[in-house]
Amino acid sequence: MLELRDTYPASLIRREVIEKGRRALILYGSMHLQRRNLFSNYELVDDPNLHTLVQQLEREGDTRVFTVWPTVGGDLQRLQPDVASWRAPGLAPVRGTVLGAADFTAFSPTEAPRATIRDGRIVPIPRDQWRSLPAEEQFDAVLYLGPPSRMTTSWPSPALCRDAAYMEMRRERLSLVGMQRGLEQLQQYCARVAP
Repeated sequence: MLELRDTYPASLIRREVIEKGRRALILYGSMHLQRRNLFSNYELVDDPNLHTLVQQLEREGDTRVFTVWPTVGGDLQRLQPDVASWRAPGLAPVRGTVLGAADFTAFSPTEAPRATIRDGRIVPIPRDQWRSLPAEEQFDAVLYLGPPSRMTTSWPSPALCRDAAYMEMRRERLSLVGMQRGLEQLQQYCARVAP
């Protein structure tokens, strides 16, 4: 399944959209839309199964994906003070801007672990070896949804909190991307609504 999370939608888009001369609006988890994978410390790995959806689509050089990054995980005003005057929702290109020059992690919702593959094994990369990457090399525009103080969180229903298989899947996914705080918040919420 992990190998198909990006390869399958990429092949579907290539077959049903690109090869037919069409265009598409793709709504997908934002980390799949990276041009260089944060989890691999932005290294371009040989195995295409480890490429993000955008890497899969752009790797042959005949397709360019225009990517829009949602700002739910970062405070753009901290990077560029005049963001406070922007209308929400709003779309802003980042190439050649203060936002585009900012490190991509300012837009990422988590301090995700990074790793490389050596001899077929996943090997963690020490924090002092983490690379930085300007946001404009990761995505083309930001979707400004307002300041973080206006963001809300959607929580699972109490029925899902009681569903052991669903909760295990959520725990695994949140742990996989290093969202320990999110995992703790989910567990606290579920304990409250579905004891």
